[in-house]
Amino acid sequence: MPARTAPTTARSLPPTRASQSAARRADLAAIHAAAHALGMDHSDPNPDSEYRSMLKRVGGHHSAADMSAEQRDAVKRHLAGLQQRSGQGHMSQADYVLLLWAQLAELGALKDPSPAGLRSFLESHGKVSHVRMMGPAQGNKVIEALKAWVQRAKAKPAGTQQG
Repeated sequence: MPARTAPTTARSLPPTRASQSAARRADLAAIHAAAHALGMDHSDPNPDSEYRSMLKRVGGHHSAADMSAEQRDAVKRHLAGLQQRSGQGHMSQADYVLLLWAQLAELGALKDPSPAGLRSFLESHGKVSHVRMMGPAQGNKVIEALKAWVQRAKAKPAGTQQG
């Protein structure tokens, strides 16, 4: 009789194509927001532009859309470092909301990580339809709710994030 193994209680399932796509969109939004905050024009297609040359140098591609998740993470870390060094460590409330939303997508905590999902969250918590429409009080309320959600998502065991 073969030896019995202990049953596993929580198994980590591979990410679905939808969650990968949502995480990718969230990464791209976070990269674009950070680049914009630094004054880089992410809409300039010229490979010699500051933004495109940084992407190539840090992530290996001229377009963030062509990068793997690991390459996008490297770019996000690089941009965060640039913000710290340039004294822009304090980002706008709108950019911070986008960053927290991207973190929740990476953690697999969002049922709908799309822009429509963010809009729904903003409407229910901040009574606004877009991050750029938030006043300071609304922004604080939304940010505090998102930070608490990130902390809860980080505390959950792997494989039980959504819900």
